[in-house]
Amino acid sequence: MNDKDKLKELVFDVNDFLSKYIEVHNIIYKESESFISTIKNFFGKGVSFEILLEYAKTLIPEYESLDLKMLSFKSNSFSNLSKDQKDYFNLLFDYFHALRQTAICLFEKEAYMYNQSQLKTKMSYLEIKVKSKKYDVLIENYLALGRILNDNSKSIFH
Repeated sequence: MNDKDKLKELVFDVNDFLSKYIEVHNIIYKESESFISTIKNFFGKGVSFEILLEYAKTLIPEYESLDLKMLSFKSNSFSNLSKDQKDYFNLLFDYFHALRQTAICLFEKEAYMYNQSQLKTKMSYLEIKVKSKKYDVLIENYLALGRILNDNSKSIFH
């Protein structure tokens, strides 16, 4: 497999991670942050924060493995790429790290919520809102980088 094909494989791997992240995000949102989840929780029928935390934890080995793969590519194959391909890899690398930070924030947010549900920590409503706002900003960041990445995909896929 040549280096351009390896780069394409990384693109697909990052896309697979994005899909897994979105799936986890949607489960957590549906079960803890929607109006329906509020009603379910009020009547004691909601999903526990421990289960939601476990969903978020599933992303950790995924991003750790992909991070190693990207670093390996950078040290072994990057120098063989054309300028356009190098630029694209750098965008992909930045995008992945923005997405990774978002996944980490989601995990941290769920860990705080779980700890609060177990009375291990006490957070005010304002602290929870600040964490949620940070998460929203990270989402916007990876989405913006994703648009740039998609706009520049011609250098790889055409």
